[in-house]
Amino acid sequence: MSFEEEKKYCRLNRRWQMWVNEKHCQLCGEIIEDYEHSSVDHIIPISKGGKDIESNVQITHVWCNNQKGNLLPWQDKIFRFLTKHFLKIRKGKINRKL
Repeated sequence: MSFEEEKKYCRLNRRWQMWVNEKHCQLCGEIIEDYEHSSVDHIIPISKGGKDIESNVQITHVWCNNQKGNLLPWQDKIFRFLTKHFLKIRKGKINRKL
């Protein structure tokens, strides 16, 4: 097994173990129904100085993780508050609430 294949296997194995142990999205709180809809999120993004260690990762929906992007936790909370009260965002579509 090459280094890249081993690295990918370790990432998938970590994601599987996290999904088996905790099936709730750590960002929205809803149940992650299927393993394919799960994603491993870095709480403090690596691009902002976070480390790839167990205490800095959480299991999330793929959609929630993509929505969070590389925001810090406090930035994500503000973004989620604003979108909950002023914009409706679902499955890639943004609709303004009236």
